[in-house]
Amino acid sequence: MRPMHRSPWPTVEARRRAVRSLRVWLAMAVTLAGCSNLDPVASYAPTTDPAALFMALTLDHRAINLAAVAPYAEFQLTATPRDARGEAMSGLASPTFRSSDTTRVWVTSDGLLQARKSGRNIKVIAELVADGNIRHADTAIVNVTTSTSPPMLDRLQIQPAGGEAVWYMQASSTASGRGQILFAFAAGRVFTNGIPPVSALDSTGASITGLALEYTTLDPDIAQLSRTGAVAALQPGEVRVVARTTAYGVTKADTMVFTVTLPIINGVLVAPGPSNGPPSVSATTVRIRPGGYVFWWNSSADSVSVSFDDPASAGQIADICSGIGGAYPVHCDSGNIPPFMSTTNDFYEDTRGRQFMEPGSYTYRIEPLGVTGRVVVSETLQ
Repeated sequence: MRPMHRSPWPTVEARRRAVRSLRVWLAMAVTLAGCSNLDPVASYAPTTDPAALFMALTLDHRAINLAAVAPYAEFQLTATPRDARGEAMSGLASPTFRSSDTTRVWVTSDGLLQARKSGRNIKVIAELVADGNIRHADTAIVNVTTSTSPPMLDRLQIQPAGGEAVWYMQASSTASGRGQILFAFAAGRVFTNGIPPVSALDSTGASITGLALEYTTLDPDIAQLSRTGAVAALQPGEVRVVARTTAYGVTKADTMVFTVTLPIINGVLVAPGPSNGPPSVSATTVRIRPGGYVFWWNSSADSVSVSFDDPASAGQIADICSGIGGAYPVHCDSGNIPPFMSTTNDFYEDTRGRQFMEPGSYTYRIEPLGVTGRVVVSETLQ
């Protein structure tokens, strides 16, 4: 049988499919050609204008004292958003307010406080969220008394008045670089918590107690304060501390200037070890100002000695020798400290001190403990 002859031309159906495919292809080509006129997707650019950066929300009062009777039961709070320059911002949403204890203090949506019952340390929080996810808040502490005739605040005073006020600081071992305040000295008195007491007085000079107080500093690059008065020193210098309160509609404040400096006196404690083990050492690096003193206090029953790489740098403490040197001649020595131990639990008997006049880093060793440390003499924390 002869084979069937196959036509070289596509069938009608094949030609139709080809035409349809061509039409689809042409439509896609036209569409893609039109896309060349689309605007490009905008790239993200961070805001660098400090006036446009929402950086903080601040309350105009942070320590408020109310009474649960008119006219002392209400107080208006104002929360201000601030930019990176610390200036007020406009055009943002209104902040919200809330109370940590609504049974004692209510707060309206616009910040009006309303005292209901007596209480202390009630938190009123203002909060603002801008640009969808940037949140800042500030907190006021409110005390409420039930007195129907609360005393009227006439003045606020950081005690004691007058004289030089000094914060002696020790370098911090934390990554923050903040210094710990060892103690404060003002008008001949020592205050271990850093801030001297604050007196609130009425017009007769009588003391008003139980008020909420706020502490701030006008020099945060030198030292920073929590609102309760905890101090974190950053570097030596002068710092102005402000104590402030609003009591029954009256706002008063007082300012005290402190000089932040490294201590003139510092020490190393050799303490009894646990479970009759070897003694322990409180610190290996101590910092003082030039001309300052370091005392090694051995409160253990083990004898220890202190030797210096540069014994000539460890001088006699002249002030002690001119005063109590007759009773405690061991403090009139200089150079290496021979073995000594706790005998009478008396500070002067159980310590040995040396004075360091010149800036520098002086290595010492406590034997037989094998402990090595440094005395750093400097005007700065570096």
